[in-house]
Amino acid sequence: MAFYLTLVLNFLIIFSYSVYFGDSNDEYDRRMYNPRLFLDESLTNTIDIFRFIGIVMIFCSSFVVLFFLIKKAPLVVKKAWSLDILGVEKNPDGSRKKLGLLVRLVIFVLKSMYTVITVLKTPEIVYYILYGALAVMGVVIHPFLFSFHLTEVLLRYPTLRSVIKSFWEPRVALVLTLFLFLIFEYIFSLIAFTAFYEDYAGNCQSTIDCFLYTFDNTFKANGGIGGKLADLSEETNPEFDVGRYLFDNAFNIILVIIMINIVAGIIIDRFGSLRESENEKAIDIQERCFICGKERETFERRSEVKEGFEEHIKIDHYMWNYLFFIAYLKNKEETDYTGIESYISDKLNDNNFSWFPLHKAMVLEDIEDEEEKQLEHIRGIKDTIKQTRKVADEMSDAFQQALKKFDTEAKREHWNLPN
Repeated sequence: MAFYLTLVLNFLIIFSYSVYFGDSNDEYDRRMYNPRLFLDESLTNTIDIFRFIGIVMIFCSSFVVLFFLIKKAPLVVKKAWSLDILGVEKNPDGSRKKLGLLVRLVIFVLKSMYTVITVLKTPEIVYYILYGALAVMGVVIHPFLFSFHLTEVLLRYPTLRSVIKSFWEPRVALVLTLFLFLIFEYIFSLIAFTAFYEDYAGNCQSTIDCFLYTFDNTFKANGGIGGKLADLSEETNPEFDVGRYLFDNAFNIILVIIMINIVAGIIIDRFGSLRESENEKAIDIQERCFICGKERETFERRSEVKEGFEEHIKIDHYMWNYLFFIAYLKNKEETDYTGIESYISDKLNDNNFSWFPLHKAMVLEDIEDEEEKQLEHIRGIKDTIKQTRKVADEMSDAFQQALKKFDTEAKREHWNLPN
């Protein structure tokens, strides 16, 4: 609801502000504080409409912020609070030490400070705190602050988050590329300061002016700084200058074409890998059982039920039942554990999830047993064929030897040769 109100509010804002409304002599005042809805000068209560929508926005934003903080903040606080900052709270066997009042007070203060820092270092929590604060400021100070809430679209669509990450994750490579870019800009500005200062029409009187002017017009002008210098020239048909020809084209090729394409390549490559990773995650979530790891295709192919996979993940291996069982064990007294519960509790304490039915599913056991029997039968047939072939080969060898012996005897009898 808050997001849709943001869309409506910003849509109205873009059609409401103009310098032509209001009686003030101050142009800034007319521009910022005299909106007229749909640029209709008669709608003088536009700011009241914005305030009303803004108050509803505050109400909805409060629910969004509170829901997120209730869901996320306790986990962050618990993780920060459970840290042994000074390394004096636990014995080697993991049991807690008995500490004095002063030591406990110092630890409390340090943990409180560390918890606040940890919370403020969590991007999601900071975002939602700003989300709620700027909703109030949008009503109290100015409606333009509601434009921040449009960034919620990044949370709703993973592809857009990948766009932001494609800039952020390769930041080291991008910064180094920018540094190399500035080096080339500096070199070309020194060349211009030395040889082509007259073409700058008074904008290259010092090295810093030359550098800043060159940098500023690298992308503003068509063809880089060479295009800008051509526009500054008063000559309609200037003579061909080899130096300027090499300078302009080298600048355009190195900085405008090569360097920018390197930056684009870094960003596009990372975006592609992030999108591929997101697709793999989506496929893994939608096409694989979270508990046993069996693929959808296995259930659809082997199960007699039409929706075998959906039935399996909602009934047989419903992942939330496993979570509920773990929570049940956490809240149950260890003295009341059954044998199985004690076994699983020990595994959980060791972060060992081998008790999960990995690559096993009861619905597939009978089918898998039948397939195993068929495979055993096929293997038996193959062994029989091998044995039969071996016997046939032995018989063939014996027959060949007998035939050879018979042929030899026949030749001896024919020629009356002694044995």
